[in-house]
Amino acid sequence: HKPTGARVSKALLQKGVSSMGDLISHQDDGVRTSAALCFGTSIQYLEENDLKSQVAKRLLRGDSEWIERHGRAVAIGAAARTGKALDSKVVDVVTRLCEDDNVNVSVAGVNAAKSMLIANALDQDDNEELIAAIGDCVKSRAGEVQHRAILALQSYAHFAGDEVKGNYAAVLTPLMSAYEKANSDAKYDIRMAMYIVFGFNDSKSAAEKKVSSVCKRISGTSSGIAKAIAALCKKASKLSVLEYENAVKELSR
Repeated sequence: HKPTGARVSKALLQKGVSSMGDLISHQDDGVRTSAALCFGTSIQYLEENDLKSQVAKRLLRGDSEWIERHGRAVAIGAAARTGKALDSKVVDVVTRLCEDDNVNVSVAGVNAAKSMLIANALDQDDNEELIAAIGDCVKSRAGEVQHRAILALQSYAHFAGDEVKGNYAAVLTPLMSAYEKANSDAKYDIRMAMYIVFGFNDSKSAAEKKVSSVCKRISGTSSGIAKAIAALCKKASKLSVLEYENAVKELSR
């Protein structure tokens, strides 16, 4: 059976999408979030010109109230999960949303960035920009932002598979740098993210297999294990010596 969006008339679809678009800046959190999810999911059924028009009108706007930025971030994430709204202009918007001072907006921005990465439809430069934005959020003092950013890197590592090997430095450096000052929950999430980076690659070198094993056992009180991870990761990735030395210093204090 065709989904509803593919069966309704063009006029009705346009009206519905437009109505949902008007509500992505609604004051009520529930209404705004539901409308943004519906809008982001529905635009996949629009014709190309109508799709571009809605993206430009709703998702590429400049500065606004936080509720509008939040709705925009949620909508972009929903659209990305359908394979739409994936281009460099939207990437620029999402990186700014990740940096937002409002925690709700930043969290939604991180989730949108994750969805865009997992869609695997962007070029390497755009991917690197999104990974860097998430990596910066790993260092956030806002616990929820940091938590979502760590989980986003976990998800990226899981779905990217071997492709994550080209982005080892961007993924591992913020995780290792944040480890020392993280609370116990965040440390667990970081350890899991590091493990997943290596654990979900089909073809692993001996060094990578060793990293997977060691990452299971890392603890905040064992500088020896931290140094072992740093040394082993160096064999399996493209991180510079300086980046690893800094990571070892942070993890070994």
